[in-house]
Amino acid sequence: MTFVSVLGLSYYLPQEAFIRLLRKLANLLPAGSGLAYDYPDELTFTPKAGERARKQVMMAAQAGEPMVSSYSSAELESLLEEAGLLAYEHLTPAVIDARLLAACNASRTGEPLAAFDNVHYCLAVKRS
Repeated sequence: MTFVSVLGLSYYLPQEAFIRLLRKLANLLPAGSGLAYDYPDELTFTPKAGERARKQVMMAAQAGEPMVSSYSSAELESLLEEAGLLAYEHLTPAVIDARLLAACNASRTGEPLAAFDNVHYCLAVKRS
């Protein structure tokens, strides 16, 4: 088995390029391999985006690296399926806060850690 991380790429690649990347990786990976990625959700480029997400989009554009893509979880699950991958675990910001950061925040002082607005994480697995 193999593990591949493409964290941070989906934001900056046009959707077609990210889809091609998923397909190429799926063709290279042996069955049972894992592929981790994060992605901005479908609200990222709308007025409904969280404040931190809006700032991130603005700062990336000002740095000359504009974010160009966002996805719904259903859309990505469908794209994964087409590529021969299965969304094994999907973490929303709320799940990240509750499952991963709550215990950390309970044991530390100062500003609490929080998942990034509108950013989701997914672990996909290559089907056999």
